[in-house]
This record gives sequence, structure tokens and C-alpha cells, in this order.
Amino acid sequence: MANKKTGLSYYNIDTDRYMNIKIKRLKKDFGCSGVAVYDYILCEIYRVRGCFLVWDESTAFDVAEYWGLKESLVNEIVNYCGVVGLFDKELLTRGSVSNSTKEMNRCGKMGDESPVSACVGIITSKSIQSRYLEICNRAKRKNAEIPEVCRILPEESPKPPEELTKTPEVCRKVKESKVNKENLSNESQKKRQDLGAASAATLPQSPFPNPKNPAETDCATPTEKTDGGLAVTQEDREKKAARELEKRKKEFYNTLVPFVDRYPKETVRSFFDYWSEKNRSGSKMRFELEKTWEVGRRLATWANREKGFNKLKTADYDAKEAEII
Repeated sequence: MANKKTGLSYYNIDTDRYMNIKIKRLKKDFGCSGVAVYDYILCEIYRVRGCFLVWDESTAFDVAEYWGLKESLVNEIVNYCGVVGLFDKELLTRGSVSNSTKEMNRCGKMGDESPVSACVGIITSKSIQSRYLEICNRAKRKNAEIPEVCRILPEESPKPPEELTKTPEVCRKVKESKVNKENLSNESQKKRQDLGAASAATLPQSPFPNPKNPAETDCATPTEKTDGGLAVTQEDREKKAARELEKRKKEFYNTLVPFVDRYPKETVRSFFDYWSEKNRSGSKMRFELEKTWEVGRRLATWANREKGFNKLKTADYDAKEAEII
């Protein structure tokens, strides 16, 4: 039995939806109530019919009763959504008049036998319809369609699931080509080994011992092999240690950024320069050699000592100036 369900159990939401200028305007004029009504209507659209919602007095009452708002305010919010473009303004305001039973069933609610002329309008938009068709294609629904009475998207925009069946064949061909390449490489490697063994058998044995590996000779560059089999020199290790140290230095600098508003910039900078000093080997900074470290307390102590030093310095200067006078 084919699945004749038109509504959806869930729908995806963009994480930057509240950056949309249309929703920003809605929130500015109607506050959180406007956003709440808009989200509620979206859920009803995808839950009931999938791509549209009949807007009449009963629907307005349901929304107002759920959020505890006045129906007049809910109607104002919906009309405003049509003005800013969140809903299609033409379908929302023109109403729907048709004598066709098929179109009446499409426009009315499920199980509602009231004529279409009783509908105040239809709530939908291009984004709603395109998202509905996209979800239906992913779910491989064959009966996904938008009624003509509220269709905004062109008919050729949705792609049926049957057109997406070419991908496995392409993947299979790519996989077969990879297997053939592996077989050819294995055969060529085996031939080279056979030729090497035959040539070794025909050559006379050398009276000199086999040379050692370049890594074992005295003049070889000191290297070691990692798990991936790549040679790593001492210079590579030093460069890697320098990069890691520079990374830790930046992280230490970022921990001091929240304290710039609390202490003078010169104080924070001198604190950073002192504690980020490298040791002799250049592997660690001064603060990393401490057994305990809490940047807030250390910086507070540093600032207090700096204040005391400045006071002492000012007092010495005043005393010297008094002697001169």
C-alpha cells in the first residue's frame, strides 16, 4: 500500500534564520510574540499539509488560544509576515474561490467539507514549498506534489527520486576501475620480483660484503621513521616543536584578552612578555615551568606589585627633587 501521507514528522531549520532581515523586522514590530506565531504556523504547515496552510477564523483561533494572544493580534502578525515576504502576500490576501471539488479538498483542511470560498487565504512561500519537496525527495515519496491552487514554484523544479538512481551505477564503475588498477599493479610487481630473482641467480657473487643502509652509515643524516613510514630529520622535529610552542604562546595570549578591560594594557603586555619567555632549550615558556598556575590570580598579584613599584619610584623621585630644591 502506497504511503499517502502529505504532512511531515520533522523539518530542518537553518541556524542563521534569526539573521534574516525579515525575521528581524517581525521581532522589532511584534516582539517575541511575532516570532512565536511565525514558528507555530510553520510547524502546522509541515505537520498537516506539508507545503501550505489554510488561514481562516478557526486557524487564527487555534494559534491565539495556544499562545494566549488576541486573535486580532495574530491576524496582524500574519498579515505583516505577508508584507515583509515571509509568506506569499498574494495567496494570503486574495482568498480562494473555486467550484471544483478536487481543488476544494486540496485547499480545505483534512476532513473539512467547507467550501473553498470560506477560506480567508492560503499561507505558503517559495522557501516552504522547496523545503517540502526536498524533504519528500530524501524520503523517496512518490506522491509529493503541490496543489495548483497554491503552487508558486515551477513544475520542473522538483526532481523525482527515479532520476537519482544513476549514482550507484557510477560508484560501481569507479569501484571496478580501482580494483582493476590494483590487480594490474600487483601483477607488475610480481613480474619485477621474478625478474630480480632471475638476474640475481645469474650474476656472480661479489667478494665484498653488502653495503649497509644509508641510515646506518656514519655519513648518513640522522633520521627516524614514523608510523607512516616517512623519514623525519632532526630539523623537521625542531620545526615541529617551534610550531607547537608558537601555538601554545598564542593560546596563552588569548587567556589574557578578557583581562584587558580590567587592567591597563601596559600591565597585561609586560605580564605576557615576562611569563612567555622561553627556557634555554626553547621547548617551554616560563609559566609552563610553574607547578601551579592560575592566570587571574597571577595577573592580580602582578598588577599589585606594579602599583607598589610605581609608588616607590614616585616617592624616590619626590625625595630627590626635594633635595635639589
